[in-house]
Amino acid sequence: MGKERFQSTWGLILALLGLAIGTGNIWRFPRVVALNGGGAFLIAFIIALFLWAIPIILIEFSCGKRYGQGVFVVFSEMLGKKWVWMGAFIAFCTMGIMFYYSVIVGWCLKYFSLALTGSLFKVDSQVLWTQFTVGSMEPLYFHCISFFCASLIVLLGVIKGIERLCIILMPLFFLVLIALALFAMSLPNAAAGLNFIFSTDWSKLLSATTWIEAISQSAWSTGAGWGIILSYAAYSHSKENSVLHSFTTGLGDSSAAMIASLAIIPTLFAVLPVGEAMSITASGNTGLTFISLPLIFKQLEYGQLFAVFFFLALSCAAFTSLVSMIELGSHFLRNFGVSRRKSVFFIFFFGILIGTPSALRIDILNNQDWVWGLGLLLSGFFFAVLIHRYGIEKYLNENFSGMPQFFKFGFGFMVKWVIPLEFIIVISWWLIQSIKDNPEQWWFPLHSYNVGTCFLQWGILIIALLVLTPQWIKHIKYEED
Repeated sequence: MGKERFQSTWGLILALLGLAIGTGNIWRFPRVVALNGGGAFLIAFIIALFLWAIPIILIEFSCGKRYGQGVFVVFSEMLGKKWVWMGAFIAFCTMGIMFYYSVIVGWCLKYFSLALTGSLFKVDSQVLWTQFTVGSMEPLYFHCISFFCASLIVLLGVIKGIERLCIILMPLFFLVLIALALFAMSLPNAAAGLNFIFSTDWSKLLSATTWIEAISQSAWSTGAGWGIILSYAAYSHSKENSVLHSFTTGLGDSSAAMIASLAIIPTLFAVLPVGEAMSITASGNTGLTFISLPLIFKQLEYGQLFAVFFFLALSCAAFTSLVSMIELGSHFLRNFGVSRRKSVFFIFFFGILIGTPSALRIDILNNQDWVWGLGLLLSGFFFAVLIHRYGIEKYLNENFSGMPQFFKFGFGFMVKWVIPLEFIIVISWWLIQSIKDNPEQWWFPLHSYNVGTCFLQWGILIIALLVLTPQWIKHIKYEED
């Protein structure tokens, strides 16, 4: 019957937005905006979007469309045996995120059910969160439920599963999020929140932290460097426009993040004094979403309805992202001749198994989020290495021969100089800051947040891949049209 392909351009676009838009848009982006000077961060984020995220998305989409295979095979085809471990690292880094991300999807589903039944407001939110995450088996149950449902979608295939899901959930997501934003901006004193978002503290643009956060948010939020866009593009038609879809994915994801900020920050400022609203934004992603926001919703006139819509949007965004990660893992196995059914079962089984520690211990989840979230910077850099080693001119001629010369020059300049420079600056700043923050134990690998735990886990994976990937190349099975 041949390989499946997305039936329509709209289906492909919505699938790309589904993989890009996740919890980072809704719970992380508004918090980072609030902590990094509002408008100043937005400026830095937009610049990072065009200088980091969109170029990497463009590399992914064009390579996926051209070769029609997964990330491991693309690196094998373009660079051969010596560099193929980089493609495998990208896939395993994303799967490392997948193993704990399903736990977060479970959190979202749990809180959506609490909001729907009204139970969210019957107990203090801090007590509710502690009861749910500490000493309870519920996170494991919801982890299993979310992984099972997402695996079922991937098992149905590209057309009946992924495309059909995204055609339903992504319009629903945007409608709900826009409704939340309009409601939030109609609240008394919401103007203070809008003023905070768009007023610019220009001094923040001189802060390294602002730029590091902007690049990190760009990498995490848009899906750039995850290898998933490449996997989805492998199921696109040759007529699809790589440049258009790359810009649509990056800008659509950023729009969702901005709308989420318009829903959350004005709500905080409408209910709380400015100082208290600011302090809440520093409470971390889970603290803001599952502890502070339910307290805020409780004080609104239509608080339960707002909570239902909010956790519905969060669940939609989280679920479509999890589906895309499982598809990446399944695609990786299918490139070695494993059927879709067996590959999905394999990913489901090991996903449940490896994700269980994160479901039962939130400190383990936080550690994995730290290690593999930072690993995305390596993954994005590896895509730049891919094009640089393959030959920038050769790549441009093969994929963008009809594009204007200024596009080729600009893209080539970013791949050769800008992306590597961004990577070096971000990694160097992270290394220096981590050592300064924890001078005595920055190297200790059992710490949840430090250099040592990242280097240990990255090192184990890279060494294993350097040993194994030359053997894996011999067993590649190409998906045929």
